Amino acid sequence: MQVEVIFFWKNLERIKNVLTKSDREFAKFLEISYGQYLKCKKNQVFLPLGCIYQCAEKLNFYYTDLLYDNFSLQSVVNTINNGQNLDEKYSHATYSTLRPFKNVLTYLEKEKGEQAKINLLRKFQISDKILNQPDQKTNIHLLTDAVRYLRATYQLSELDLISIGRMTPNANKDFEIGLSTKKNAPEVVEFFLDEYAHLFDKNYTYSIEQLSNNQSIIQALPNKNVVEELGLKFSEFGSEDVCLTRMGVLSSIMWPKFKKYADVQKISSIYSGDKSHRYIIDLSPFKKLSSFADISMETGRFYH
Repeated sequence: MQVEVIFFWKNLERIKNVLTKSDREFAKFLEISYGQYLKCKKNQVFLPLGCIYQCAEKLNFYYTDLLYDNFSLQSVVNTINNGQNLDEKYSHATYSTLRPFKNVLTYLEKEKGEQAKINLLRKFQISDKILNQPDQKTNIHLLTDAVRYLRATYQLSELDLISIGRMTPNANKDFEIGLSTKKNAPEVVEFFLDEYAHLFDKNYTYSIEQLSNNQSIIQALPNKNVVEELGLKFSEFGSEDVCLTRMGVLSSIMWPKFKKYADVQKISSIYSGDKSHRYIIDLSPFKKLSSFADISMETGRFYH
């Protein structure tokens, strides 16, 4: 007997138990006759591909995963619970929200198609129902793992990763109203850090080092409590690729007001041994589009 068939029926039995269904009820769930189900089970042969594919669609997993001994029931449990639960790996030290992950999904659907979005959800065993709760808490590992997976799968460039962060206005429509009402670019920067930055994550403490009509320098200092809870070194906290998506978020904050992205450059990095990430946002292109008195200050204000 093929080992894949053994794993197939073992995993189906586990699914049936999680669903708390009898054989007859499970056959109905699979949309095949009770007699055919019992015959295939007794002879240890595969069920028709069509019914297995539909089962995988309903419960949000890859149908081929049933052929392996390490099949995880997490996606099944998530689906049963209306997508309320994240994998245990992403459910402690939860100083992030799902908003950055929504940026990833929005980018995928726009650039790679809906199936790519579905594939990512299945890869991380997340029900799309959970996305109705953008402020649900998770940790930095979810975004780090998702971006690493996409970088490898689609050979994404640095500009692609920045573009993921630039999905912020599309993925978070509630941001547009507030940001679009500001008079000028410096006000947009302050308003975003005051009102919205903490809705993405509290993995970092953000501060404005410098703010003028021409540029803003933003510091992102890792939250020591998060680093300690996750048992990481600063150099292991997130990744360079995630940092690029963060640059995209900062670039996107000008879009609701000016319909233009800001140029953002990173001038220091914890991955290079610095104590914080520091970013320069070029505000000069927005001067002619704004109405304001001359602004130039070093603020030292912190945003948690």
